[in-house]
Amino acid sequence: LTGPSTFTLLANRAINFASGVVLNAGSSDVNLVAGWNNSGFSVSPGVGKNIIFASNSALQTSGDVWMNAGNSVYSVDTTAVVTANKLTIGNTNGSSLPGGVDLKGVNMVNTLAVQSDGGGILNFKNGKALTIGAGAFGINGIAAGGNPQPISIKTTVGDLTVASGIVSDVLGGATITLEAAGALNINSAILSTYNAS
Repeated sequence: LTGPSTFTLLANRAINFASGVVLNAGSSDVNLVAGWNNSGFSVSPGVGKNIIFASNSALQTSGDVWMNAGNSVYSVDTTAVVTANKLTIGNTNGSSLPGGVDLKGVNMVNTLAVQSDGGGILNFKNGKALTIGAGAFGINGIAAGGNPQPISIKTTVGDLTVASGIVSDVLGGATITLEAAGALNINSAILSTYNAS
């Protein structure tokens, strides 16, 4: 993909990356919206409104990526990878990602921000230093209010820095696991009413 500074995919249902498909967006920013409700970038919640990465699929850009889904964002196995400067995942209208975020592969992003307060798991691995920080559309850090499902963020190489807060708050509370191959730098609050490790 060459030319545009922003590449946007809008789908009323799912966005499926087939096995072996690589979307290389160069330096463009990428917006993926599954469950689009035909208005702006908003979505309607519902089963089947997912962003799915099949085996050996990939999304690559040196720009930023935003994923918004009416249900979930996930990869089917550990061979799918997202590469980006900043990765923001979250629903901008109402309960966010009830099916959760489960990107099983070792991704390659610099900054991660997720809003997942709809009840789903958050599982993310990164193959280089990662900052949990400021994302797009006002999504900063990890916001999982009222979400009883676990949060797991891991770097397999490099430091993990919490620059914006991680919240799994009083309405739910879940296990929060942060694992760094290098240093774990906590520069902002981490809150869970259940457990933190």
